[in-house]
Amino acid sequence: MNKRRIWLIAGVSACSIWAAVATVMWAADRAKVTADTVVRMIDQTPLSSLSGEARAEHLDRLADAVNRLSFEERRDPALERRIRAEFAAMTPEERQRYLEETFDVAIRQFVAAFNTMTRTERRALVEEAQAELAKIEEQGGPSPEERIDDESLESMIEDGLKVYLSDASAEAKLDAQPMLEQMQRMLQKID
Repeated sequence: MNKRRIWLIAGVSACSIWAAVATVMWAADRAKVTADTVVRMIDQTPLSSLSGEARAEHLDRLADAVNRLSFEERRDPALERRIRAEFAAMTPEERQRYLEETFDVAIRQFVAAFNTMTRTERRALVEEAQAELAKIEEQGGPSPEERIDDESLESMIEDGLKVYLSDASAEAKLDAQPMLEQMQRMLQKID
């Protein structure tokens, strides 16, 4: 009788532990942020439908969600389009705050990913970035909706370059040099 009771208690305990583990795994899976979940978040609660504190809280949740994405997820075309649209809907102060909350994580993810890419992948990414920069330059720079104040821009660029120069491998620095030179030329035109 004692053996049966011990086995019963052990079985119930094991089932309870596995149920707890399954619950934690389910909750962790639901908490995982993907590009699709961020797009759904934006679509379900458009920034234009909010005001005041609710708008500020939504932007904080958006920045937090974007910061939890991997480098690859951040490059999702649907996400990029939706983020650009939300960015255009933000006030200059909101843009500033959003960039301050997301830029550091983005640049660190970029440098880490850039370091792990093959030389061919890095060059393709640099060429893609240069084409995007050329397109922006042809259009006369960023649109008024996408602009932030010059002091903030300079600070972000300076911080980003510090991270890049301290964390990027020598080979990655060499591969990115054409893009950085193009960015420098564009910034000199703005001054």
